[in-house]
Amino acid sequence: MILVVPVSSAPGSCLTQTVTLDGRDYVLRLLWSERAGASGHWLLRISDDAGTTIKGDTKVCHGVSFTLRLTSSARPEGELWCVTVSESDPRLLDLGAGAYLLYVEEVSCA
Repeated sequence: MILVVPVSSAPGSCLTQTVTLDGRDYVLRLLWSERAGASGHWLLRISDDAGTTIKGDTKVCHGVSFTLRLTSSARPEGELWCVTVSESDPRLLDLGAGAYLLYVEEVSCA
């Protein structure tokens, strides 16, 4: 199953929210970084519900999984992706309006 993780760029450039994935709570922190100059970018941090970082600040890129190579037992079982309508990395006001975080649950073959 695919879950659209509800996020929105408005009103600021730092968002923190708790989401439930595979029955466990995770904290997602999205931060807009101006370090890249006029072409800034979003960073995503994934933590468990106790605040322990599972995946440090990672650039949000279209079509790239945030969890694919994570080996921590605390990681979600499925994959968390960013997908954009424009097929380019999300801009400051794109989250929830053309850029989406999608969670694809792990599928087991029995």
